[in-house]
Amino acid sequence: VARLRLQAAEKEGAAIVARGEAEAKVILFDYKAQAEPLADAVSAFGGGMAYAQHFYLKKVAPSIQSILTNSEGPFADIFGSFGDMRQSTPAGVGESVSVHEEARP
Repeated sequence: VARLRLQAAEKEGAAIVARGEAEAKVILFDYKAQAEPLADAVSAFGGGMAYAQHFYLKKVAPSIQSILTNSEGPFADIFGSFGDMRQSTPAGVGESVSVHEEARP
């Protein structure tokens, strides 16, 4: 009787371990599935800094109505990086268009 209980306990312990490992794999695969699109988006921007800058400026830009500053300092560095990005983008990408121009037929 004791031997049967020991075998049953060993099998129950193995089942608990197997269930825990399966749950861990599910969690791991879920995190991998969430991370892959983020990695693709970061690589599309050319790196994490450009990706983070995109979302930062996307959030801040609607609130900016005017800027009065000199061309040096941390605030100006944000806008100075646009010149660097424009040089590294393909022709036609990132070109600005004035919203005040009239549409031509």
